[in-house]
Amino acid sequence: MASNSQLTEEERNLIRFNLLNFKVSPDIVRRFFDGVFPPAQLAQTINSGMKKIINLKNTKRINAAQLEILMSVTGTIWPPYLPPMPLGTKPSSSKDFDLTLMICLLRNLGGLLTPSNGWDQLPPPNETAPGADLATLKWYRNQLAHMTITSMDINEFTDKWTRVDNSLTSLNKGQRPYEVTEILNYDLDGEQAKILAHAELTLLKKEYMECEKEKEQIESVLSICVKEKEQIESVLSICVKEKEQIESDLYHYKEGNLPKNIADANARLVETWLKDDKSFYETRGTDFVYKKVKEFTCILVTSNSGLGKTATIRHIALKLQQAGFEIVPEKESDQALPFPVDLIVLSEDNLEQVCHFLALHGNICGYPRAFLLNNLAAAALPPLTQL
Repeated sequence: MASNSQLTEEERNLIRFNLLNFKVSPDIVRRFFDGVFPPAQLAQTINSGMKKIINLKNTKRINAAQLEILMSVTGTIWPPYLPPMPLGTKPSSSKDFDLTLMICLLRNLGGLLTPSNGWDQLPPPNETAPGADLATLKWYRNQLAHMTITSMDINEFTDKWTRVDNSLTSLNKGQRPYEVTEILNYDLDGEQAKILAHAELTLLKKEYMECEKEKEQIESVLSICVKEKEQIESVLSICVKEKEQIESDLYHYKEGNLPKNIADANARLVETWLKDDKSFYETRGTDFVYKKVKEFTCILVTSNSGLGKTATIRHIALKLQQAGFEIVPEKESDQALPFPVDLIVLSEDNLEQVCHFLALHGNICGYPRAFLLNNLAAAALPPLTQL
């Protein structure tokens, strides 16, 4: 009579199939791997395929833990942008490669023919090339990794066992691995079952720790990406605001207005003129200059010192402002205004500065030297006794 603690035949089938895939398959694939990439030339193989390996890492076909194992192979030379391995890291070899890493390297660096259904699907049973054998092992290994059932009926077991057994035999130079027979003869209800269960538990713990480590690395990279995204969005927001401001200023300028910063400065300056102009009284001289302003484009106001040339010019400017003109005071500067004006009124006191300015730039407000000289009209204020 069977004990209640004994496994059912279906449970034994699943355990044996797990052992075949997780215990035997990696060893047989490693023997094949070492035949394609001899251990003595492994570093050279990795160095030659460095670009492909980096691309595999970037496309998540090789995880961070697998890359660390590859970087630990003695003699490999890695790009400087990758973090160096810590001092004291134990050298690795193909003995440290898991099944997925070996199949990935064989697939991408080994020059094997691609299976008829591709590398990620189960090949037809009659396809026996190395690529098809590796794809078969990869398929069933991935199935088991995501399986939630705890048993397998005899028909399913026989079919899948035969497929994996044939692939392992083919990769093992046509000889059936002795480990396959051993698993079929395992006593899964005695002491051996405990040993196997402990070994399986150890393997699961190792894979779990590797997954946790990779998870932490992914979360770290994700955190950096989130911060960079926030920085980019912040810079983009500033750029959008600056673009809107530039477009607004450009539209304002195209409409014939002064740039806002100049207009604001001029407005403050003109405010002081308005205060001073409250005590200004018009004279015949004012009328004389105003008449000249209406006749000519460029006016030079002359008179004796203290007769009010500047006050007269400002007063006329304020009158023209009321008529729709915009006042553009030309400050004492070597920087030319970047836009033309309709009328220039100069004071004799500024003539030396104007000549210096013309010598530097050849123009004032877009008007060239020759035009100014040909169109300059003198408007002399009458003597004080005539005002």
